[in-house]
Amino acid sequence: MKELDEFLLARAMEHDSPTLLFRLACEYLISAKVIRPGPVTVVKRVAHAREVARRETFDRLAREFTDERRAGLDGLLVVDTAIGMTRLRWLGKGPVEAVKTEIAKLEFLRGMDAHRLDLSVLPAERRRFLATVGRRLTAQALARRDPERRYPILLTLVAQSATEVLDEVVQLFDQAVSARESKAERKMRGALAERAKAGEDRQALLDAILAIVADPVVPDEQVGGLIRGERIGWERLRAAQSAALPPLPRDHGHLAALEGSYGYLRQFTPQVLEAVPLAGGNAAADLLAAVRILRDLNATSARKVPAGAPAGFVPARWRGYLQDAAEVGDTSAYPALLGVVRAAGAA
Repeated sequence: MKELDEFLLARAMEHDSPTLLFRLACEYLISAKVIRPGPVTVVKRVAHAREVARRETFDRLAREFTDERRAGLDGLLVVDTAIGMTRLRWLGKGPVEAVKTEIAKLEFLRGMDAHRLDLSVLPAERRRFLATVGRRLTAQALARRDPERRYPILLTLVAQSATEVLDEVVQLFDQAVSARESKAERKMRGALAERAKAGEDRQALLDAILAIVADPVVPDEQVGGLIRGERIGWERLRAAQSAALPPLPRDHGHLAALEGSYGYLRQFTPQVLEAVPLAGGNAAADLLAAVRILRDLNATSARKVPAGAPAGFVPARWRGYLQDAAEVGDTSAYPALLGVVRAAGAA
C-alpha cells in the first residue's frame, strides 16, 4: 500500500482526475501482480493521494506566498471599480481587437511580478491543471476555498496569464500591422491599375513610334520627320510629354500607401515597443538599436530621427524612401519610422 500511495502521489501531482487515478492505480496493481483490493479501498487511496498532492503543491510554493503576494492574489477576487469587474474575470476575458487592452493586462500582471514567477517546482501538467481551475471557477467560489487551495490556483493562473497575454499582444500587433500592410497593397494595386489606364495613350504612341523606327523601308534621315510630322505630329508628342508620370519607386509605392495608416499605428505602437522585450543575435543588432531609438523618441515625444540611425535592416525595396528623406533633410519623414515599425512587427 505504501508503494501504491507513492505511485498515486506522483500521478496526482500531474493529474487530479479521480477516475483517471483510479484506473492508473488498477493498472499499477496489475503490473505489480497484486490482487486488487476492494474498490472502496482503492478510492480511499486515490482520495488520500489527491489530498497529499494538494498539500505538497502548497508546500512547494510556500516561499512565494508572502503577505504582499497574498494580498495581491486576494485582490483578484474583489470587484475593481476602475474596470467594473474582478481582475480575475478581466484576465479571463479572451483577447479583444484593441491592443491597448491586452497591454493593460500585461502591465497589471507585471505589476504583480507574474512574469518573474518560477513555478518549475511543480510539474507542467499540475500547473496547467491549476490554471484551468482558476479560469473555470468564479471569484466567489475561489474566495470560499481555504488558502492552501486558493493561493496555488491563483498563483499559477497569473503566471500562465503573463505568458499568454504577452503572446496575445505580439499576435494582435502583428495582425494590426499586417492588416494595414495588406490594405496598402490593395491601394497600391489600384493605383497601378489607374496608372496603366492613364498610360494607354502613351503606349499607343510608343507603338506608333516603334512602327516607324523599326520599318526597314523608312530611311534613317526621314524617321524624325515622320514622327514629328505627318504620321504622329508635334501636338500628340507634346500631349504625351505633359502627361508623363513620375517613375515608380522600387516597391511600386507600397510603403507610400501606408502613410495613411501611420496615425492608426501610432495609437499603440509606442506601448507595444515599450511592453514587449526584444532580443536577438548579431544579425538583429541594427534592428534592436533602431527600436531603442524609437523608444527614446516616444519617451521624449520627439519626432526627428538622429543622424547615423541604423538602417541596414530595412528591406532593399524601401531604402529609396530613406535616401530621399535624407537628401532633403527630412529626419521625421514617415518612411523612416514606418520602416522601423514594420521591421519590428515582422521580427
